[in-house]
Amino acid sequence: MKFKYVEAKNFLSFGNKWTKIPLHTGLNLVVGYDKQKQRSNGAGKTSFVEMISFGLFGVVAKGLKKAQIINWKNKKGCEVKVTFEKNDSTYLFHRGIKPDFLKVFKDGAEYPINSSVKEFQKELEEQILGLDFKVFNSLIYSNPNNSISLLDTPKAQKRVFIEKQFNLTEFSALNKLNNEIIKKVELEKHDIEKDFSKNLELIQNLTGEKQDIEKENIVFSNDLNTLTEHNKKIELQLQSYEEYTDTTVTTKQKIIDENKNIFKDKQKDFDERNEKKQTLKSELITIISTIAALKKQKEEIGNIVEHLEKLTLLKEKLNGFIPNLKETIDDNKEKMKIVEKKIDDIKIVIKDAEDQKSELVQLENQKEYKINTLDKQKREIGDITEHLEKLITLKENLISFGDIDTKIDTEKTDLKALQNLLVKTQTSEFENNIIFAQNQIKAFNIDDLKGKSKCPTCHSKVDYDTIKKEIDSEIRTLNTTIEAETEKQKEVDENIEQINNNIEKKEIIIADFNKDLQKKQECEKDIIKLEVYTEKQKELGKIDVSLTALKEDKKNENLLIVIKDKIKELNDSLQMPEGILYNKGTELSMLEDNLIEKQECEKDIIKLEVYTEKQKELNKINSEINKLSDYTEKQDILFVLSEKNDILSKEIEGISTIIESLDTEMIIINQKLQEKGTVKTDLETSVLKTKHKQTDINKNTERIVSKNEKLMVLSDENNTMDTENKEKQIELDHFMYIKEMLKDENIKQFAISNMIPIIEKQVNYYLGESGFGFYLKLDNWLDAEIKGPGITNCSFASMSGGERKSIDLALKFAIMDISTIRIANFPDLLILDELLDSSVDSFGIESLINIIRVKQQKENLKVFVISHRSEISELKPTHTYKVTKDNNYSSVEVTKG
Repeated sequence: MKFKYVEAKNFLSFGNKWTKIPLHTGLNLVVGYDKQKQRSNGAGKTSFVEMISFGLFGVVAKGLKKAQIINWKNKKGCEVKVTFEKNDSTYLFHRGIKPDFLKVFKDGAEYPINSSVKEFQKELEEQILGLDFKVFNSLIYSNPNNSISLLDTPKAQKRVFIEKQFNLTEFSALNKLNNEIIKKVELEKHDIEKDFSKNLELIQNLTGEKQDIEKENIVFSNDLNTLTEHNKKIELQLQSYEEYTDTTVTTKQKIIDENKNIFKDKQKDFDERNEKKQTLKSELITIISTIAALKKQKEEIGNIVEHLEKLTLLKEKLNGFIPNLKETIDDNKEKMKIVEKKIDDIKIVIKDAEDQKSELVQLENQKEYKINTLDKQKREIGDITEHLEKLITLKENLISFGDIDTKIDTEKTDLKALQNLLVKTQTSEFENNIIFAQNQIKAFNIDDLKGKSKCPTCHSKVDYDTIKKEIDSEIRTLNTTIEAETEKQKEVDENIEQINNNIEKKEIIIADFNKDLQKKQECEKDIIKLEVYTEKQKELGKIDVSLTALKEDKKNENLLIVIKDKIKELNDSLQMPEGILYNKGTELSMLEDNLIEKQECEKDIIKLEVYTEKQKELNKINSEINKLSDYTEKQDILFVLSEKNDILSKEIEGISTIIESLDTEMIIINQKLQEKGTVKTDLETSVLKTKHKQTDINKNTERIVSKNEKLMVLSDENNTMDTENKEKQIELDHFMYIKEMLKDENIKQFAISNMIPIIEKQVNYYLGESGFGFYLKLDNWLDAEIKGPGITNCSFASMSGGERKSIDLALKFAIMDISTIRIANFPDLLILDELLDSSVDSFGIESLINIIRVKQQKENLKVFVISHRSEISELKPTHTYKVTKDNNYSSVEVTKG
């Protein structure tokens, strides 16, 4: 894909006037100048190359929004045209904003748009461009200031980059799709297994239910046989009750009723007499009870003479107690309260003194703790004099090493120059010239022309002798050249030997300096370790000052002695009021005992006063007893009634015995009739149970048939599901095998391992062609090991800034080579934005330019190097594109060289 022109208006800093810029093959330099600000930044250099990405893809590398792409002043009519050739056809991409449009022309004919702009853009990228914006931006356009080195990138990001550049993302997509299918198949398989388990559970449940029904039927059959036997026994038992009928009951009941009427008459007479007897008996009982109650009252009153005498003695004792005893007690209590308050006041003063003493003891303890802590810190620090002396010695040693780092850097720079010189000397062309001359001599063969006047190949006239003379002359010239080149090669070999000797000497010097450097670094580490003792010396001084101040402070100790004396004095003053309080308490206790004794005496007098009234009550009771003593007549009447009732009682008892005998017979008859009815009912119930059992057996038989039918259906379903499950397992095994193949360590690793050697070869090709004296060894994760003459244990991180940039650029070009193979009609563009403007010296810039030139010449590319470094122009570019900004509008001027 060969780019010809880019045209734009109202694009970023370009105004409302078409700017047409030819894209020349070669190494082109893009520089800028802002006339108003008089500087190269902000002139529109990057805007010029951004036209290409916008024209092709509708976006710019800066990631600006559409509104930001339009010229800020004109604010509309942004248009870009990009013209390129592909497969002998000329394409024109014409894109605009405000209004938004996209037109594509092939050989002058507009390309048809049959879908949305988004879909059309995707179609253009797939069918015409062969790459999308991300690939274009990563391979065609490069700005190292906006990205980190690929070799410094973490492995995870390298993996994404490798997969994307080597088109391995399809395997990731395939792996994702395969995982989704596996998940789906596992889900389907799980559903089948779940349904299979459900059916299996149903089969087990149905089988269990069927077995339960069959067991139940066996029980029912046994019950049916038992009921049949039971029915036969009941029928035999029913026959034994034939003699018991309703007529037997009627006859017996008539006899019982006659005896009951006689019993009622006798009982009536007995009850009338018994009633009279009970009335008399009640009267006698009432009289006897009244006399007994009166006697009891008399006994309760008892002998009251003794109580009356005691009453007289108690009244005399009451007169002997101290008058106003309660007032005396109250007076003593008031005096005791005064003494108690005085004691409480002294105790409060003692408590305050004790609290003050505790605080002082605590302060003394804290002081002692601080002294112990400071002593401990002092002991922990120990004697630091030896360490401080060692620190002074180490600092003097450090000064003696001088600026060893600068010396090493100087020697390494010299060594690097010798190594580069060695590589250039080793790649001399003298040996190739010798081989070329020798091959030319071997190629001269005119034996076929002997004796012939015409050339057997072209049939032109030939003169053998003339041709032989010319060839001999040419051979002599070539031999002279071989001799001269051989002499030159000898000089080169001698130079190589001399350079190798110089390299060895430099390496020995550097090794010695490195040893000194190591000693210096160890000295610096020891100094850092010992510097702490300077601080410890200061800390020790502070500790001594604090200890002296604490030991001399006796204020709290003296105050504590005063407080202790005061507490002793207060405790002594407390003894006298406590003695007074004790004596008053003893006196009060005696007075309170007298008061209690007086109160008990008064209560006893009140109790004994009642006996004066009881003497009068006793006289009344004796009078009542005398009146109730005559009741013998009523006792005689009661005796006569008792004899007559005894005769009637015996007659009633005889009749009652007859009735009881008849009732017993009647009970037996009724019992037998009841038993007969019960047996008959049992027979009917048993016959009904027999019928129900037979019905249950029939129903269970139908249920067993139904269960068998369901079991057959479920068994068939499980067989089908088992077959489906096995098929799903086979399908799952197939996709699991694919998953294993799609793992990073399998198919991707295989693809990467085939690509890495090609990249490594191309990287080393660019480095070698650019005159670098080292080469790269890459692993499958693009981790690099630097190798070369005299180079050991060297990594990418240990290289200089210019060398790292050169390696990055060589790696980018190597990946572009792979992409060129993979993508048909790869663009002949390479845009390097400010690649040479970072921290790289003149030698590094020259190395980078050499790599770019090799790439440009190899691919015949249109390379655009955007820069504002002054020394770039000395490297003789093919064309210079000068972007000038005047009055906020940019324009481009293209000149040769």
